[in-house]
Amino acid sequence: MAAVTAAMNEPGTVAGTVTDQTTGLPIAAATVANLGGLNTVQTDADGHFSLTMLAGPVDFLVTGYGYFDGNFSVTITPGEQITQDVILEAKPTATISGHVYGPAEQAVPGATVKPLGVPVDQVVSDPTGYYELTLPRGSDLIYELRVGASGLGFQHQSVALPEDQTLDFHLPELFAEDFESGDFLTYPWTGGGNSNWIIDPDNQFEGAFSARSGDVVNGQDSILALDFFVSADSYLQFWSKVSSEFFYDGLQFFLDDVLVAFWTGEEDWSQFRLLIPRGHHEFRWVYHKDVAYTEGQDTAWLDFVEFPSTGQEQVPEISLDELALNATVAAGDTTSAPFTIANTGDWVLDFSLTVGDPLQADGLGVGDRTILIDPPAGLATVSPDQGQVAPGFGNPITVTFYATDLDPGIHVAVMTVVSTDPVDPEILVPLVLTVTEPSWAPDPELPRVVTFTGPVPNPFNPATSLHFSLPAAAEVALDIFDVSGRRVRSLVAGSLPAGPHVVSWNGRDETNRNVASGHYFARLTVEGSARVKSLTLVR
Repeated sequence: MAAVTAAMNEPGTVAGTVTDQTTGLPIAAATVANLGGLNTVQTDADGHFSLTMLAGPVDFLVTGYGYFDGNFSVTITPGEQITQDVILEAKPTATISGHVYGPAEQAVPGATVKPLGVPVDQVVSDPTGYYELTLPRGSDLIYELRVGASGLGFQHQSVALPEDQTLDFHLPELFAEDFESGDFLTYPWTGGGNSNWIIDPDNQFEGAFSARSGDVVNGQDSILALDFFVSADSYLQFWSKVSSEFFYDGLQFFLDDVLVAFWTGEEDWSQFRLLIPRGHHEFRWVYHKDVAYTEGQDTAWLDFVEFPSTGQEQVPEISLDELALNATVAAGDTTSAPFTIANTGDWVLDFSLTVGDPLQADGLGVGDRTILIDPPAGLATVSPDQGQVAPGFGNPITVTFYATDLDPGIHVAVMTVVSTDPVDPEILVPLVLTVTEPSWAPDPELPRVVTFTGPVPNPFNPATSLHFSLPAAAEVALDIFDVSGRRVRSLVAGSLPAGPHVVSWNGRDETNRNVASGHYFARLTVEGSARVKSLTLVR
């Protein structure tokens, strides 16, 4: 028995090659995962994979970027290798193509066009500046492209890819500060601390000038700062040098009040590089002295600052084709209405949609109809309820209205549209549903849905009547509650036949004592679905 158990615990191996269905070529970096465990491996450059695991049946999922998922099942045999090749079907693709131009509209050869966040190699523009990039296509796919070239700045652009797209890029000049102007006027620099930075003609990394921290004494700072808009995630690079007391004094670099780097002691010119996320930021260089001692030249230098990508801020701009949605449907039915969220800006728009509880109004007349109190919270749903919209595109939304449990009348809810539009981050869209009488009912004497009307009269003294009608026999509860939520009186509790019913309340509680003047609520519950009416007793 021990020998059998040892043999069953001996591992086995499954190995194979993942290839493209159309070309037959191997697929590198495809993932082969054991769905029932932690065994996962990626294919090598030849599309080969190998997994060793305990014996028994195993289900595998095979995924590769740009391919539909594949799967297979095998039974691992102890001490043996099973060969299992996998063929994946490529997803449909589309092409983004165009030209890359420089600041003077000149063609830029050798520019790199890189899709960010996906495992796709960058492409390089030809001598005419032309590039062509093939990617998986889909109406819900949005790519962010980063384009750059030697000696020029970068450009980022988001693009949806439901089909082939033409997209040209215009690269700006490289944004850098080398202080060769001999002052701090090229960019909107600001000084601070106890002494402003100055231009130094005697110690520089390149050119004729650098920036040097101002003269400070113990316990003081010299600050140089710049507010800067970064148009897309990209790098800040600069060269610095310091001569100070080791550990205690030195050059500090802050990003948005967060210390991210510190140089101290005797450090010659060195380059620092930091990825800066898109948005508005403050870059701040501080030469700081502690409260005692001085060593070296007691200063720091800064030169050849290469800034991240910048330019006019790109923002999304939301546009709705309807500022209110109106629908009409017979009681008991459903209907749908189209709705479109468009992005007229120049950056990706993220959005989410929620439908709040319906608005409540009792006795508010609209023409010859009345907006009813307390319609169910499920007045409407939206699909999809979140997503992204690329610049220049629109996403269709379906709003479905439900009158399956609503009385005839006007019912209003609010759809809240939350987006990354900096100007209109939240928009409220009224959803107005007009419920008409059922167009057909099997018995003209019976309602198609539960109705609950009254109380009559209201306000009342000493008694009032509550009217409701059932389309079919049902379990019914009719209770009176005070404003604190305490049940005052049970008027109905049991099964009732289909048809109209009238129940009176005489303003007394379960012990037949008169209740005080004030507001009360009548709750009708039919087969678990509740409706509420307000009552006012005046003695």
